[in-house]
Amino acid sequence: MRNQSQADYDEFVAWLSKATLSELRAAHGDMKATREALLRFFQRGVKAELLLEELMQILFFQPTRAGSIFSRVGYNDDQAQFIIQIVKAFTLADIETPSDVSQI
Repeated sequence: MRNQSQADYDEFVAWLSKATLSELRAAHGDMKATREALLRFFQRGVKAELLLEELMQILFFQPTRAGSIFSRVGYNDDQAQFIIQIVKAFTLADIETPSDVSQI
């Protein structure tokens, strides 16, 4: 987020986190919908000029590992491993090509 204040950055990250948590909870148990929600998370972040490293931190470790978006959804161990594989499989082409521009 070039030329943005820290407050603007924090506000965007809070919105992105809340929106993603809501979408992942709604998709819980539906791996196709979960993949789409995760892809939107990365697409929104990249569009806002966040680095992939920042997005990974937001998804898996902020504000703490136990309080992260990923942890708060409540995946069981098998689902968690599958989610990690989904994220690892994303390519830059996936992330840079909006799947549904109206939702980004």
